[in-house]
Amino acid sequence: MRQVRWPTSVSIVRVFLRRFAHKTGSKGEASLKKLTTKSEREYSALIRQIQRKYNIFKPNQLVLDLGCAPGYWNRYAASHVKPFGRVIGLDVVPCHVDRNSSFLQGSFLSSGVQHELIRMAVRAQQLRDVKQVGSSKDYATILTELQHSEDMYTKLSYSDVQVDVVLSDLMAPLPRNAPFEPRFVRNAYKTMLLSKQLAVDSCKDSILLAHAALVLCFRSLKQSGIFVCKVLRGDETFAFRDNLLLTFETVHQVSCFRDPQARSQTVFICFGKREELPIGLINT
Repeated sequence: MRQVRWPTSVSIVRVFLRRFAHKTGSKGEASLKKLTTKSEREYSALIRQIQRKYNIFKPNQLVLDLGCAPGYWNRYAASHVKPFGRVIGLDVVPCHVDRNSSFLQGSFLSSGVQHELIRMAVRAQQLRDVKQVGSSKDYATILTELQHSEDMYTKLSYSDVQVDVVLSDLMAPLPRNAPFEPRFVRNAYKTMLLSKQLAVDSCKDSILLAHAALVLCFRSLKQSGIFVCKVLRGDETFAFRDNLLLTFETVHQVSCFRDPQARSQTVFICFGKREELPIGLINT
């Protein structure tokens, strides 16, 4: 008897995508491009407004950008921390960054990713310090010399890091208006990453991530550093603001535009880190 070979779920999905992806056509591409352009324009206006009012980014700073995709904050910060500063971006999805920026793909909730983040920050600090004293060596030579010190990579902690600014924008990585957009179908990896599992569906989800970012910020931010955090607005936002006031001396609140799902968002700008972390955040 001839054995019947049934199609696998993967092959069925591929056939389905090939059959229906073209239906969105140029209209779907134009709609997505319009939505992306609008988001970029609104983000840029928001960042410029915050920079003019609070003067967050300055030359030679070390900036940590959590949730950096698609790169609006990252590119703006990189243009202001020159010539010796650096921006270290972290996200679960790929992101293009500028020349004086570094990018690490992964979840900052992972201890392994956090350790790699510390390594990158320490290396950026040492490169900046060497360049600021007027060394004639290029980056490749300095980096080679630093790599010979194994202790720098094996025995690191948050006490070795002194970050000037921590940015936390843990929202949906890219605007989406249809599940089978042609530009996403052509890249199966991107389609997988933009699945429902990565979406922040409620204010509670946003605040939970923001609390984790706050703990990481307290451990790595210098005393005079600045914490910028964007969250979805809701009932939990007030409790999060109280925790920020326990962690920082001054907290400013800026209401910003709505996201593609028409959810209101709030940006907190925090100055003056206190010496001790509030007890309520330790077990968050």
